[in-house]
Amino acid sequence: TVGFTILLALSFIGVAIPNGIVWAMVSDVIDYGQWRTRKRREGITYSMFNFSRKIAQSIAGGLAGFGLSLVGYVANAAQTPGTLLGIKALQTLYPCIAFLIAAAVLLLLYKLTDARQAEIVGELRASEQVAEVSGEIEGEIDPHALRVGAATAPTPDRPDGDRPDGTTPTGG
Repeated sequence: TVGFTILLALSFIGVAIPNGIVWAMVSDVIDYGQWRTRKRREGITYSMFNFSRKIAQSIAGGLAGFGLSLVGYVANAAQTPGTLLGIKALQTLYPCIAFLIAAAVLLLLYKLTDARQAEIVGELRASEQVAEVSGEIEGEIDPHALRVGAATAPTPDRPDGDRPDGTTPTGG
């Protein structure tokens, strides 16, 4: 069990990395939302993200109890070898499967690449500079400062196509 404990402790390094990446992704999504809607809404984004985390933690607590009952755990009793093996599987196998599912979902649904994010941030900076010169509050985008272009169809590098109001990014 000492080896198992050491390996389990080391596995939490693998848990910490995705947790840090998620916060960076939230910041990227905030920039994307500002680019798409011309309104910066980090407050609602962070609050909804934290709310969804709370829901997930609630579900995880219920799943832990369900998993323990599934492997035959009996409170205040000596556990069978099968139950102990089941508990170890719950600590290792379930998180591994959950991470693989999360990775697959992110790979399929998260379309913001580093290059795309850099383009979005560049456009936001350019439009904010125009807004600062025109006397607007710093950080807000003057909707008239952006160039309105022809409609663009979704492409692999722009899966969303145009913004809802029909404008296109200043670079294309």
